[in-house]
Parts: sequence; structure tokens; C-alpha cells
Amino acid sequence: MNDTVKMVTNPKEVGLEAVFNAFEGLETVLGKPWIGKIKSIRNKVIIFGPSAYGEYIYIDTFGKGSINVAFSDRPSFIRFGEEDEWRLNPQPEPETLEDVIRYSFVSACILPELAKRVQEFVNTGEADITSLGIEQDEKIYIFDEDFSWKGQEFTLFDVDENEMLEVKALVPCKTFSITKPGSEEELFSLTKRIFHFMPTYDLFEKGQLIGRLKKRFIFHHVHFVGDTALGRLELRSMNATLGSNYQVKLDGKQIGTVARKLNIDLGNVIFDNFVISVSAPEYLPLMAGMAVMVARQAQRDKVETVVTLADD
Repeated sequence: MNDTVKMVTNPKEVGLEAVFNAFEGLETVLGKPWIGKIKSIRNKVIIFGPSAYGEYIYIDTFGKGSINVAFSDRPSFIRFGEEDEWRLNPQPEPETLEDVIRYSFVSACILPELAKRVQEFVNTGEADITSLGIEQDEKIYIFDEDFSWKGQEFTLFDVDENEMLEVKALVPCKTFSITKPGSEEELFSLTKRIFHFMPTYDLFEKGQLIGRLKKRFIFHHVHFVGDTALGRLELRSMNATLGSNYQVKLDGKQIGTVARKLNIDLGNVIFDNFVISVSAPEYLPLMAGMAVMVARQAQRDKVETVVTLADD
């Protein structure tokens, strides 16, 4: 139901020690796991962190038949033994604005991926201990909405405030065209289809239709999904953070993130501004298109009062 606590089914009743031994070498943005205590939990737990911001994840073999993987930002709940008191020493904070944004994305996304890996270990006995969240290849961009009498416009900047892409749509703002600044060559576009019960978008790459994304509700998540020429594309909200925050996945692999609220202030008094991360340059026009969908969904969220299940 949310992204701050995940339950892993554990019919084999795999113990905490077995889980720890399997993931002991896993390097994450929060550090490697260790065995510790949480004040509200009787038994020992596995802990990743805390980070420089006091964030951590803990794994608890809760009762019989299930394992909890949970996120917290309250290090005061951790009971540090003498041998673990060094973990209270402040870790270095990210040095640049780009690093701060990147860490914010990673900390929001790490829990569901870790829970998935624990579930796979319980099911198969094999643990994926490839590093989680410490890669620094993602590029960070700012996506700002601009005022226009003729329609709706956005500009995508890099962290040095260089214009990278322009997004424009004329009233009635049905089709959004994405180009490089000063160029009329369309790199990517998306068109909102009418007469659909749920928001639906056709995606075009250099004028060629590559697929369609349709909105669905999965519990309390907003989820756009569809098969495209690039693979199965997903735009999924994350409930662990405030505001409009989404993961973008292609064939199950995360290629970017779109966020409206982080632990930094990039707000605009009138318009919505967003921050996006992109795993590779070739995905930048696509990610700009996904950011448009997120911006429009954010506006709908302000006025929608009823949650409706998606049609098939």
C-alpha cells in the first residue's frame, strides 16, 4: 500500500541470520548491512545506515511467514551497542546540489528494490548482491514550466542552467512537441487521446508512433504503462515521498526518476517545477515526455477527489 514498508512473504520461515549472511556483502548508498536493535522491536534486525541525513532501512523477520523491510528517518529509534557507536558519527553529506538531488532519488527508490531482492532470496535461495544505489552515472536536470498565452511550455535545463530541450503545446494542449532550443526538428512528442475514461497518451519518436501509455491505479499508486517499440514502459508513482514523484522503467529496468518535492527548495510561486534523473543521454527526450505527463497528473491530483479503478 505504500513505499515505506514492504512485506516479503516467507513461507519457508527463512531466519534473520540466513538473510544477513546472504546480503552481508551488499554495498548500498546507506552502507553495508549490520545486525542491530530497534527500540520498538523485541528481536534483532538487519540495518542499512543511518546516512548523513539519518535515513536507514531495517529488515525484521516479523512473526512466522513474513519479513518486513522498512524505511525510517529517525535514528534515535536505533539502539547502538558500544561496538556500533561509531555509526552515530556524521557521514559526509553530498557536496554539490547535483549530488544532493541524486541522493534524494536513490533514497526514495532503494527500499522496493531491496525488498524485491529479499523476496527472490527467500524464493530461490540465491541473493543478488550487486551494488544498490551507489552508481553516479545518472544525470540530473531541472524541468521548469514557462508562462505562455498560447498554450503550455516547459524548458529542460542541466544543473549548470544550460537549456537542453524545449517542450511546447498550443491550446487546447493536446500534443506536446519536444525539440532542442532554437530547432524545429521534433525529437519526441506525446498526444493525449480524447474519449478515454483514463488519461491515455500516444508517444512519437521523430514523428513515428512508438506506443501508448494508459493510466491505471494499483492500490494507492498512479501507474502509466504500455508496450512500446522501445520495450514495456512504466511511469509509476512513489508514495514514500511528498508530492509527485515517479519512477520510469523500461522492461523493468529503471531509466529515470521524476520528482516534484525533494529535501531542497526548487519551488516556483505560480508554476510546477520538477527535477529528473536520467540514466543515459538517449533517454533524455523520452524522460522530458514523462515529465510532461507527471506535471499534468499533478494538476489533476489537485482537483480529483475520487479514486477510480482503471478500466482494461
